[in-house]
Parts: sequence; structure tokens; C-alpha cells
Amino acid sequence: LKGQMLLDGIQADFNAPQNLAKAYRDSASYTHKVDAFLQQKPVLPILPDLDEDFPLPSPNVVAKVLAQATNFSYCAGLVKHEPCSPVSDNGSFFREFSPMKRKLNYDVNFGSFGVEDGQFSEPAGICVTTDGLIAVTDTKNHRVQVFDEIGCLKLAFGVSGSNPGQMLYPNCIASCPVTGNFVITERTPVHQVQVYSSSGRFIRRFGQNLIQFPRGVTVDKNGNIIVVECKVMRVTIFDQLGNVIRTFCAPSIMSFPMDICVNDNHEIFIVDNRRHSVHVFDYNGNNLRSMCGNGTISFPISVSINVAGELVVTDNHQSFNMTFFNQNGELIRAFESRNRHLQCLASTVHGADKIFLATKDFRVYMYDCSKGK
Repeated sequence: LKGQMLLDGIQADFNAPQNLAKAYRDSASYTHKVDAFLQQKPVLPILPDLDEDFPLPSPNVVAKVLAQATNFSYCAGLVKHEPCSPVSDNGSFFREFSPMKRKLNYDVNFGSFGVEDGQFSEPAGICVTTDGLIAVTDTKNHRVQVFDEIGCLKLAFGVSGSNPGQMLYPNCIASCPVTGNFVITERTPVHQVQVYSSSGRFIRRFGQNLIQFPRGVTVDKNGNIIVVECKVMRVTIFDQLGNVIRTFCAPSIMSFPMDICVNDNHEIFIVDNRRHSVHVFDYNGNNLRSMCGNGTISFPISVSINVAGELVVTDNHQSFNMTFFNQNGELIRAFESRNRHLQCLASTVHGADKIFLATKDFRVYMYDCSKGK
């Protein structure tokens, strides 16, 4: 490298990157040197500064070696502060960099295909209520079903139609922390927001001429309703009565928003499926930061904040992945399912560690991430 070498031993092994991981795993002296070096918190060297005749190692190999040597924590901080370079500018390094994940089996699953109680035709949205129940939008059956943690049905409401109190293709759902009401968005053809009480009684609907492609909904601590739309990359903030407080678009920042959540500081977190990252906005539409885009998540589908204040991002790349960050995007822990799911549609976090996942095989699964702590 042009400048200080990460380790003299690394340079000797660059010509055979496939042996790099084994060398570090087998050599305690290498591990101690890497630990000591990384304690200094340096930035990673710029890989393109290598001599042109010097074969470039696989970034994935380098990342995994450092992760093995440092239990990932120092490695994650190091990569986060890497200076811009031709390697990182196009995202190739970051997309290949992935955390070391613990594997989990699901603990609970319930549901099947059908129209009867407890069955689904498309469980497209899911949330946790203020009472700790699990609410699922059964999109093609035009209803919402509410379960306890082990899958016992507690409530079902909704009938097909476009009149007040009826539903057409409900897709996203959130629970209001102030009132306990359900806030539900509907996709084509109505494009609106509906509000129901915790017992399933219709309260109001709005937004039919204001939103077009609702993709995620959340409710803040004051009861304000925030909807994010794909295709038009728009965020709309409503009060509890459906009056628009503010709206903003961010097409230059977002590519395909999939889900949304909000913290108590009025920071809006939006997960971007195509940019493999989380964008953070204030209520005025200012982009405060974009994070988690260093390869720790790929094609994310959902974002939530747990009771510990951790940001929980899930994705469906190769397996079902559950990744916990602090609200500045620094990695805390990561998990992946041992089970392969047909297609992950939506997920939410219950308490600090339980992840509920709705899938295209008409089922809901629960993963308990406390087992991996």
C-alpha cells in the first residue's frame, strides 16, 4: 500500500487471498497484531494505491479477515470511516461487506392460505399494538386480523368495499401509541388512510386525493400519522384527524422506500430497498443522514425501533436477516434465519428482541433474537 501497511503479513499473502482467512485464523500473533493496530482507530488504506502490477485482494476477504480478528466491532468502525475511493465510491466494497451473523430458528408460526379466521390470502402488513398483540393486514381478503404472540386469533374486522367502514386491499398498518387506534393504508384503487379503534370500529378515512402509492405508515408519540410512498418518493405527515401538516419529496435521495418508523425526536427513518440503506429526515424534509449502506443490509424490507431504542432492519437477501443498529447506524448485532422463506413481505419488532415476519406462504413467523445475545 502507499503508506503504512495494515500488517506486514497481509502484504505477503495478498497474492493468495484465498489463504488469507486461514492464515489469520491459525496465527495468534497475527490476531494480536491486528487487535493492537485497530485499537488506534485508523482509517482503512485506499486499496487503489496499490502498485498496478500488484493483484488486488477481494474486499470481501479482507473484511472477513478483519472481522474474524476483531470480533467485528473494531472492523465495523473501521469500515465506517473508510475514505472515499474508486473502490468504495461505486459501493462494490460496501455491498460485499457483511457482519458475522448468528443463525436462528423461528419459535412460533401460524396461518395458512384461505378465507377462514386465522387464514390469509396476502399478509402484506404487520404491527404490534399498544396491548402487545400482533395485527396483520390480510390484503386480498380485505380485512385485518389480530393475534396474540402464539397465534391465537383475538379480533378480525373489515369487509370488502369502498364505503366508509369497508376496505379494499389494505396493505400497511400501524398502531397509534396515543389512542391505540389502528392506522391502515390501502393500495390501488383507493389510495387512502383509514383509522379504526382497537376493537375494530371504523373512525375515519382520508387522503384519497393526497397519496398515490402508500408503502409504509407509522404514528409518532403525538399521534401524527406519517406515510411514505414509493414511485413518487414522497412523505406526508397528517394529524390525527387527517389534516396535512407537511409533505415533502426526496427523489434524489430515495430510490424505492419500503417502510418507515419515527423516534421521539421527530426523526423519520425510511428503509430504501434499492439503495440498501436507511435515510433519516426531519419533519421539514431535511435529509439528516443516510446510513447502514456499507453492505450490512441488502434489499431491506422493514424498519422498526424496539423498546431499547435500537433500529431494527430486516431484509430478505439469501435468507431472512435481522440487523440491530443504534440510531446513528452503528451495528450492534446481526442474525439470520436458518429457514428459507418464499418471500418476506413485512416484519415488525415486539419488545426488544422478538421479530414477527409475514411471508408470501401465508404465514407469520416469530424469531427471538434474545437467544443470540
